[in-house]
Amino acid sequence: MIRRATRDDMPRLRELHAETEKRIGMKMDLPEVGDRAVLGFWVVERDGKIVRAFYEEIGIEHVEVGTDALSAQEVWRFQQNVFNQAQAKGARYLHCFVPPALDSWLGKLLFRLMLFLTSRTAGRIGMYLYQSGFRKTGFIHYNRRLR
Repeated sequence: MIRRATRDDMPRLRELHAETEKRIGMKMDLPEVGDRAVLGFWVVERDGKIVRAFYEEIGIEHVEVGTDALSAQEVWRFQQNVFNQAQAKGARYLHCFVPPALDSWLGKLLFRLMLFLTSRTAGRIGMYLYQSGFRKTGFIHYNRRLR
């Protein structure tokens, strides 16, 4: 059964989150149920126990257009105002996707090799995402934490 998560579910969500962190070997943050940056938070229950959860976070993508190097410093100073506005509206992260722009044949080969060497679990997750309508972009993902 899938239902909307409540604030009372947070202790169990933290347990599941800790299990996930341990399995993948890295720390990640977990927003609270009701966080303004979260569109929705749901739990999967089996026999009255939460066994899985997922949430959809409202995302903001940072995109720059143009190559004028002389304006870069002015843009970077101004952007802090925009980032502060996003934070004030409840955003937790800004995302930026950069094409690898690999110019050499060796660089392209190494990038493809890195993709090939992903773990079996990452490959399964990728296949699940693909079946859900997600597509690989080939971009390198960066994010900036706002809060």
